[in-house]
Amino acid sequence: MVRTCGVPTSRETTTGSTSRDGVIESWSSIKHHEVDRLHKELAKAKSNVTANIALKLLHVMFNKAINEWRIYAGDNPARGIRKLREISRDRFLQPEEMPLFLMAVALEPSPDPETSFTSPY
Repeated sequence: MVRTCGVPTSRETTTGSTSRDGVIESWSSIKHHEVDRLHKELAKAKSNVTANIALKLLHVMFNKAINEWRIYAGDNPARGIRKLREISRDRFLQPEEMPLFLMAVALEPSPDPETSFTSPY
């Protein structure tokens, strides 16, 4: 059973494969348009990043089921769905993160001993 990531669904497919609580009864019942709809609903309910992560996960899961495990026959329903645009952001270290960062840098091997870094911590 696969839950639809908390996105509310009140529909039922014509095959009866999706129950009212959003649980998919059979993997073979998952259609391309349903993955596309889930992707858009997640973007609206959560964020584009969350929706893209879920899409990538479904894409990889179906590829493994088709090519590696051979437990799914058919096309990958996540194939061909375009990722949504993600807005990049700048991330800066917070003051409480600085000691841990400096220790990690100090533990990294340096290719040039003359440019090695010594942490004050």
